[in-house]
Amino acid sequence: MPLQKGKGAEVVLECLVVLIRMTKMEQATKMLQYSGLARNLWIPICKFATPESVDPSWNQVYILCVHLNSKLLESQTHYYIEECFNFWGLHGMFLCHKLWSLSEMVENFLLNSPDTNYRSMKELLNFDVFILNAVSAMIPYLDGWRIQQPTELPRIIVSEIYFLNYFTP
Repeated sequence: MPLQKGKGAEVVLECLVVLIRMTKMEQATKMLQYSGLARNLWIPICKFATPESVDPSWNQVYILCVHLNSKLLESQTHYYIEECFNFWGLHGMFLCHKLWSLSEMVENFLLNSPDTNYRSMKELLNFDVFILNAVSAMIPYLDGWRIQQPTELPRIIVSEIYFLNYFTP
C-alpha cells in the first residue's frame, strides 16, 4: 500500500477512491473484509494526524477513510463489525477532536477574516458530516461497541451531541 511506502496524500486518495468504488461490487466487498484494513490502512494512517497537529493534505484522506469504513459496514454488516470497531478504537479520539473543534473554527471565522477562514470552515463541516454519518451507521451495533470500547463510545456520543447542540437555537 502506498501509505506504508511514504507516498503522498494524492496517491493514497486515489487508492481510497478505488476501494470505495469496490464496495459497490459484492465480490470485491467480500474480499475487502479479509484484506486486513486495520493493519494496512487504519494503523499506518494514524501517523499523519493527531488532535494537536494535522497536516491539511491528509484531511481528505481521513474523510475517505471514514466513508470507506461506513460503506463496508453498510454492505458487510456483521462480517465487518470487528474491523469497524478497530477503526473507531484507533481514530475515535481524532474524530471526536474534529467534532469539538467546530466552535473554535466558527469563532475564528466570525472574529477574524471570514474570507481566509471560509475554506477551512467548509472542510471541517464536510469532515464532520462524514463523521456523523459513520456514527449513525454504528447505531445498530451500540451494544457490541460499548463492550469493545467502553471509554471511546461515550466520548464519541458526547462529541456528537456537542456538535448537534452547537447548531440548535
